[in-house]
Amino acid sequence: MRKKLPVAVQSSLAVLALLFVALLVMVAFSRIGYPYELEWMEGGSLQNIQRIAGGESIYVEPSIDFIPFLYTPLYYYLAAPLLWLLGDGFIALRLLSLLATLATLLLIHQGIRREGGSHQSGVIAAGFYAATFELGGAWFDLGRVDSLMVALLLAGCLLLRHASTTRQAILAGVVLALGFFTKQTVLVAVLPVLTWQLFVRRRLGLACLASFAGLLVVSTLLMNLASGGWYGYYVFELPRQHAIAHEYLLGFWWDDLLRSVPILVPLAITGLVLLWREKDHVDRRYRSGFFLALFGGLLAASWFSRLHSGGYDNVLLPAYLGMALLSGLAIAIADLDKCFWRWIVPAAACLQLGLLAYTPAEHLPSDQDRLAGDQLVEQLRQAEGEVLVPYHGYLAVMAGKRGSAHHMAMADVERGSDPARWEELKAQYLEAIEDQRYSVILMSVRNWFPDEMAGFYQQEVDLFPGKVNEDFRPIAGKPPHRPHWIYRPRQVTRQQE
Repeated sequence: MRKKLPVAVQSSLAVLALLFVALLVMVAFSRIGYPYELEWMEGGSLQNIQRIAGGESIYVEPSIDFIPFLYTPLYYYLAAPLLWLLGDGFIALRLLSLLATLATLLLIHQGIRREGGSHQSGVIAAGFYAATFELGGAWFDLGRVDSLMVALLLAGCLLLRHASTTRQAILAGVVLALGFFTKQTVLVAVLPVLTWQLFVRRRLGLACLASFAGLLVVSTLLMNLASGGWYGYYVFELPRQHAIAHEYLLGFWWDDLLRSVPILVPLAITGLVLLWREKDHVDRRYRSGFFLALFGGLLAASWFSRLHSGGYDNVLLPAYLGMALLSGLAIAIADLDKCFWRWIVPAAACLQLGLLAYTPAEHLPSDQDRLAGDQLVEQLRQAEGEVLVPYHGYLAVMAGKRGSAHHMAMADVERGSDPARWEELKAQYLEAIEDQRYSVILMSVRNWFPDEMAGFYQQEVDLFPGKVNEDFRPIAGKPPHRPHWIYRPRQVTRQQE
């Protein structure tokens, strides 16, 4: 009975972990068909993909009509064919992210199994990651780049971990490069892993590094050439000019880790300790060093991203991935002959899963949200001529109008080091406002160019009077912007002009 009990505990933990996976899938499928944004930048992602699906480049000179987000393009290019197949909406984006998340869960499971863990410990590790759904901003299935980036990053690292030939190491480098082509954060995460590989297994490390770095250099040169230099401007120049969020220098470690997952952190550290103490394992030194480097890289990637102003909870996904992996290894290799490890690790894991429980209904849009969106799109459709929706340009496209540059992308240009670029972009907007180019301007924030607009546009109606936290507010992300104020042209005389 004494020897069988830990197995029973692991099986019970695995069932609890599977419940979190099932909960994630249920939430994802319940909202995958919602026709409006679940998070305020999903619409911008859709506009990027729509341009690619239409045969247009996304790395172009910034204008009031379009500015890309500051990411590498793989997610957008993979989603474009799905857009053709599934229709011009968010389903394609969310399906790609959900499939990437499910792939990540499978990779976690298989990664633990290949390290000698049981099926149950692999499921528990995957469940840990699934259980961070709410802490990570409810991001796993959103039409954003992060889930695909995490999947490719983990796949590349696990390929490198088990590479025994030069060809396999090259393949690992290719997959890691694909991760970078999805989001630049991969570069921070992979540096410690490649450094350790070069130190311990130089030939394989060099092969991986050569393919990884070679693809980055060649792709950058080619895309820069094809875009007239705009690829480098958006992917490298603007991101490094973000201000530092000093509150996260320590806040990341205290608030995002120790307070949010207080048991997962020591479980992960326990995993590292047990890896090092496992004296009988044939490659103990390499294995423990590899996972230490991987864990450090994943933490560094999240911390680095959190320190950039505007970094939301989604940037924590690499850190939560690292802790899920190491915690799964702690469960997998705990010494069952010792009473301490036999009981403390499973008990701690069970408690942490319990603390991560969340209410799925809080992450689902309501029927009233959908109705409000339908009514808003119909208003825009009935408007004569062009409309401007700076925070949600996709709504204009849904109404059969021309879209506009996303406000977040505009803000990225504004805080860049080239003030002339911003002044030129601002001048375009002011000219359009003075010419009363738009029959309707739909604002989410009231103080956007208010002085310049005052003489040419007037506020007509508040779409949601008195409903501060209700109806059509995105249920994920920060800030939870929604269209709020409608402005229409004033009667302007020649003297006023």
